[in-house]
Amino acid sequence: MVLPTRGQQLAKQVRDSHGDIYIHGIEMGGNPLSAALKEKIKAGNQVFITPEAASTINYNIKKVKEKGFTIVSEKELERANTDGSLKIHTVDLNPNVLNSFLSSNFITQSFDIVAVAVQDHGKSEGSSTNFRGQWIQAQLKKAPKLDSFLFSEKEIPSFLLRMNKIITYLRKFYPKSRLYVMDTVFAAIQWATYSQSKGPNVISMDIGNGHTAAVSRKGDEIYGYFEFHTSAITPSKLEWAIERLIDGKLTNEEIWSEGGHGALTRKPLAPPLDLYITGPHRRFIIQTKLEYHFANPLGDMMITGCVGLALGIERREKIRILDPI
Repeated sequence: MVLPTRGQQLAKQVRDSHGDIYIHGIEMGGNPLSAALKEKIKAGNQVFITPEAASTINYNIKKVKEKGFTIVSEKELERANTDGSLKIHTVDLNPNVLNSFLSSNFITQSFDIVAVAVQDHGKSEGSSTNFRGQWIQAQLKKAPKLDSFLFSEKEIPSFLLRMNKIITYLRKFYPKSRLYVMDTVFAAIQWATYSQSKGPNVISMDIGNGHTAAVSRKGDEIYGYFEFHTSAITPSKLEWAIERLIDGKLTNEEIWSEGGHGALTRKPLAPPLDLYITGPHRRFIIQTKLEYHFANPLGDMMITGCVGLALGIERREKIRILDPI
């Protein structure tokens, strides 16, 4: 199923609501939701939020309060008279909705493996933008492979709070399943080339709603990476970043100076090479002078991340999920 993100779904509920809003749950991807809640606060509505759910807005509770949110405990929220108010639960994935759909179509809900992808900046004392780049680079230095960003339940680093929280939440619904989580950017860009004709040298790029990221690789080995905010890119900036990535000269400091998350170039990537583009803003590439292919794994760009998860699980579990091509 291709659906709006949970953040977009909740944002619509918020914008359509009247009166105060009560929020509980866990950390989730919250840009659309956060923006909608700030609009309501600006309009004079009160927004009550529990500390754990507040991590969707910001890890720093003080900053959440400064934005106009009222912090309440779970017990205070339970005792509050919420009649006529919107009460929402923050979580990236609602298994109840999925299970209801599966049941209505006579599909078993007993899964050997459940895998989910979320984008995690990681929790740090400083800039979350810079910290995301730092932990990604550390991971690449340790293991510059395609599935380095796929974690089993016990492998998730402690500082990746969003990943840990979604897996803990899913465990309640799937007590007997093996659980995996992956960063969405790498689920998309690293398998954007699946089922498509290509040479060994590839650059795959995800031009997403919030982030634009690219990886250069030869076979399964990652040679370089960069990531910055989609709102900051221009055609010339994207051309410059790709060319520097190919040459093996792009530096972390250069991307940081542009407000991005960072870069790591281990080796130059020799031509000939193929550039594959995926993501909701993929048509931005048309404005550049770069030669490219639009990614369509199994013929459908919208399932790029799903294919990435499936291939990662295949490699890790040594099983076959997708039909061989």
